[in-house]
Amino acid sequence: MGSLPKYPFLLIIAIFINLFIVKTTSFVPISRYFHTSVLIENKLYLLGGINSNEIFYLNVSLPLDTEKLLWTNLTNNAPIPINNSFATTSCVGGQNNQTIFLFDNDNNLNCIIIYTFNTINQEWNIPTIKNSDQIISVKQNINAACDPNGKMYIFGGYNSKFKKFYNDMYVLDSLKLSWQYLAPLSTIIQPTVRSGYTATLLPNSFIIYIGGTNDDSEFNNEIDMNDISIFDTNSGTWTSMTADSDDVTIQARKFHTAVLISDGLIVIYGGTSNNNSKVPEPLLAVLDTKPEIYKWYCSTTTCLSYSCIS
Repeated sequence: MGSLPKYPFLLIIAIFINLFIVKTTSFVPISRYFHTSVLIENKLYLLGGINSNEIFYLNVSLPLDTEKLLWTNLTNNAPIPINNSFATTSCVGGQNNQTIFLFDNDNNLNCIIIYTFNTINQEWNIPTIKNSDQIISVKQNINAACDPNGKMYIFGGYNSKFKKFYNDMYVLDSLKLSWQYLAPLSTIIQPTVRSGYTATLLPNSFIIYIGGTNDDSEFNNEIDMNDISIFDTNSGTWTSMTADSDDVTIQARKFHTAVLISDGLIVIYGGTSNNNSKVPEPLLAVLDTKPEIYKWYCSTTTCLSYSCIS
């Protein structure tokens, strides 16, 4: 038998310190962009980003300390099957809305591959999707909108292989696991071709499409933020609207984010423009969807400028 160390209490302290470090060292995700995120109950899941297969979440029911966010990393046990990037989007569906659907658009395969992540048993799968032959082209820079009935609406996007923008609509039924192409009901009212937009579902079943681009030229001209496309998921019809922005200028942008808060207010944040060389102003703005004509707001209490926080 080996002899005990001369100072056993030092060994005990060393072991205690090591255990303490293991237990208290929290996961700190590195900076990233072109990732995707979903909210399931009280957990905000973040997936991937450029050259990343990480998946982790933040429990938003706990008090938030922005200086020390308590992330839970799932990557060691359940890494994303691909290096998620700007080509993907995610949505929540399936039974009891506990499954993350990750859309991977692979130009090499010329098809959309869907991965599902079961948040209960934390396992990835590739489900068999019916009517996949209805998808006419791979799309990048898309955002999915999910309704309470498990349907995921995939609009427009961009195909970098063919350098083409789209304004078509596909629906994935996450319960029946089947695709459906929604042909426009009117040849007169057509949605604006766009990618890099935001898609926000309102309580009245309207999906609001804001911003983005339909120009892949050198300067990547972005779509006017007042040019709103609206899809009624109940009737399957499109309408368009020019939002009121008399009191504020919301600079055009793509790759921004949007969140619906109470009272029909959509908060947009960030984005980029001019071939990713410019940060649009203001960083944060609010679109009020309650009036007949939607209205943009920006004030010292609701909006930020890049110069204020840089």
